[in-house]
Amino acid sequence: MNINDGGRRRFEDNEHTLRIYPGAISEGTIYCPIPARKNSTAAEVIESLINKLHLDKTKCYVLAEVKEFGGEE
Repeated sequence: MNINDGGRRRFEDNEHTLRIYPGAISEGTIYCPIPARKNSTAAEVIESLINKLHLDKTKCYVLAEVKEFGGEE
């Protein structure tokens, strides 16, 4: 086993914090930090967000990546 491979795997599996800006669905919340890993799915992130912000689980939510200067990507 190569030591570099193990280090790379550890780096790739690190937990990161996503800043989710919920906008009108959660007034008063500028952004919500959600922990995620490189292999986290959008569905998992949305589920975490629903639970953290106590959103209506019967509604459909999507993630959109927004460019720095605005506009959906």
